[in-house]
Amino acid sequence: MVQHRTPRLTAPLRTIGAFVSRIRVSVLWAMFVGVMVACHERSLIDPDLFPAALAINIEGLPNGADADVRISGPSGFSRTLTSSDFIAPVVSGRYSLRIGDVRSGGFTYAASPAQIDITVQPGDTLRYRVRFEVATGALAVQISGLPGGVPASVRINGNGLSRVANGSVIFGDLPPGAYTVTVDSLNAGGTAFKGTSPAQVTVTASLIPSSLAVAYSNVQGVVLFSATGLPAGTTPLPIESRPVARMQGPLQVDRLVGFGELLALPVGNYTISPQPVTIGTRLFTPTARSLTRTINSPVRDTIAIAFQEVTTPINLTIDNVVVTQAVQRADNGIPLVIGRDALLRAFVRADRRTTLRPLARARIYDGTTAIATLLLTPPDSGVPTVPVDAALGTTYRTRIPAELVRAQLRVSVEVDPDSTLGESQRSDNFWPTGGQPRPITATTVPTFAVRFVPISLNGAMGDITAAAQERYLAVARTLWPIAQVTSDVRAAFTSAAPALHPTDANGGWNTLLNELRALKTLDGAPATTHYYGVVHPSYAEGMFGLALVGTPVAVGWDRRDVGTIAAHEWGHNFGRTHAPCGDAPNVDGNYPHIGAAIGLVGWNSANDALQPANTPDIMSYCTPAWVSEYSYTRALTFRQGTIAGTSARPVTAVTGDGLLVWGRVVSGRLIVEPAFRVTAPITTPSATPTHVVELMGATGQVLVRFPFEAERVSDESPRRGATSDLQFAVVIPWSTTVDSAIASIRVQDTRSPLVSVVRRRAANSPMALLQDMRTGAARGFIRGTDITSSAHNTAQQESKYRTRGLRVLWSDGVRSQGTPDH
Repeated sequence: MVQHRTPRLTAPLRTIGAFVSRIRVSVLWAMFVGVMVACHERSLIDPDLFPAALAINIEGLPNGADADVRISGPSGFSRTLTSSDFIAPVVSGRYSLRIGDVRSGGFTYAASPAQIDITVQPGDTLRYRVRFEVATGALAVQISGLPGGVPASVRINGNGLSRVANGSVIFGDLPPGAYTVTVDSLNAGGTAFKGTSPAQVTVTASLIPSSLAVAYSNVQGVVLFSATGLPAGTTPLPIESRPVARMQGPLQVDRLVGFGELLALPVGNYTISPQPVTIGTRLFTPTARSLTRTINSPVRDTIAIAFQEVTTPINLTIDNVVVTQAVQRADNGIPLVIGRDALLRAFVRADRRTTLRPLARARIYDGTTAIATLLLTPPDSGVPTVPVDAALGTTYRTRIPAELVRAQLRVSVEVDPDSTLGESQRSDNFWPTGGQPRPITATTVPTFAVRFVPISLNGAMGDITAAAQERYLAVARTLWPIAQVTSDVRAAFTSAAPALHPTDANGGWNTLLNELRALKTLDGAPATTHYYGVVHPSYAEGMFGLALVGTPVAVGWDRRDVGTIAAHEWGHNFGRTHAPCGDAPNVDGNYPHIGAAIGLVGWNSANDALQPANTPDIMSYCTPAWVSEYSYTRALTFRQGTIAGTSARPVTAVTGDGLLVWGRVVSGRLIVEPAFRVTAPITTPSATPTHVVELMGATGQVLVRFPFEAERVSDESPRRGATSDLQFAVVIPWSTTVDSAIASIRVQDTRSPLVSVVRRRAANSPMALLQDMRTGAARGFIRGTDITSSAHNTAQQESKYRTRGLRVLWSDGVRSQGTPDH
């Protein structure tokens, strides 16, 4: 092939290009020189050809404050700026800026310098920054020590200003510098006050106020109380044990004083009301009912109170005796629980003030047989004239041991049984009057049986061990009608519920409770055994438990207050709904006290402390909590099985092959979980059903019809409406005929027949039940991502759980594959 070549012209072209470039530069330079010469001939540079600009940036002022920047310049130019601005075009020349002070928010702002001249060259943009700084300060005056409504008088002078503070105040826009402070003395209602403060205070230019503290105090006088007419050598005692007068005067002084007591009191007029005094068994009363006295300063005054002896002996009366275990009425109308400690309180009063603490004893009877004599602890500061129900130390009291609380309990109490006081009237020293023992109702309750279930959920295990059981039981022991307790910890259970949410937004708590209800059914546990699941949620604040109302199944967290939470959830199991406090749902409209107050004084046997009557009920969402008469008596009746609805749904004594049908109702929507063929106690059909289960064949024929009563859930979360949530878990008799024909399961609401749901057989297993390979006990559910999607590809899953000693029972929705372990 022949190739044609292009001639090489590169070097000549480069030479020509360089020559042309030099010609272009020379021409441009000549043009520039010509322009400059022309400009020189027109007074250098013509401003019309080269206009200038001003860029004024204003800083340092608060938002909303307008600046005062005045600009004047050539050709009569004048402009006032309130904020940053760009001014163009302007002619070149000399410009003057005058910057005024700005007042905003109680402060003055100034720029430095406040005046400046600047020159703008033709074609230039002159940039100038006006920076404002705070130029004044503030003074915060804090006045203390004066009664409400009494004005202060604090004078502040300096730097050409004078201010007067009549109370705590902030003075603004003060020039920086030193100020003198003068605090005037006051007289209010006959009481003198003096104030102290620094003599001088310095104010700086700052938005942060300088501070000035002025403390007033009342001018005090000194008074000594003495007594005449009392036995010689009487030793003054602390005021708590022997007051002799009540003193009322200025500044709301209202106090008890004792003789021999030296007091510093505000000067002014006082009213003194002497009080009776007891010394031993002797009573002394004041000769004057009231005295008036003026206390002056600095004179020390002595106030003498005259007494005379009253020869009538002191008299003690037993008004009432109350025996309680958690809460009690004055008539002892709340039955005691046999075999549990009780507190006996005797309300004894004296007919006068006294420090006497005579002996008192209680006799305990079983029917007509005396079984114990107990000495009572006397009131802390002597027998009061008015015992206080809410103050344990104002009453005689003793603990009655559990073994003495029997079915035919009777009690009598006597004060000063040895007649040491010489009372002329002793019939009121007995309770009941006449000394015959009074019956105190005591009743038997079933043993409180609890099975704790550690729950594994979302990779976290609930913290419950044999050693930790009492942490969950302690509160319930003290406030619910419980005597004997048995408890154990079951093997752990794996939940297939979604991760728990603080508001149960995803229904995780409800699902978990439903699984626990199914577990109790599968275990065939006794009807009265409480299943309490313990879970460890990922959050620290929010929903902490859920329970069935009237059915012994509940679940609670393990993070804190586990005893109180368990007691609350077991209250639901005892048939109680919520008390009205703390925005609790499902509130009992018949609860008798506002704010869920318990209404009566309670007693905590764990620490021997009284619980005030305004304490919230354990069934509320408020803390600290105790139990009301309302909740206690209804729980007692429930536990004794005498109210409508028992503590568990009935099951037969027969254990056999059955089909577990379980689910729940959420806001009226029925949810039926996959069914499992199991070996468990068969559920007895309900005579008062809320729903019915129908096992149906392929053509819709009903193979088995089974009525049952669903159980109420304690809480409705905010996402749910007013409709009560329900749950169910029943074991229906199974047969080979049903096994070969069943195609679907329908659950229908008997109260609303249009409300029903049908679960059909699925091609893939939607759920599996984990069973202990050795015992056959249920150990958990798996579903969703934890289960193989194909029913024919289960070997890997089964192998995985077999290494843990677990068998996998697959459900196709209406029955399970394989034979359940026995």
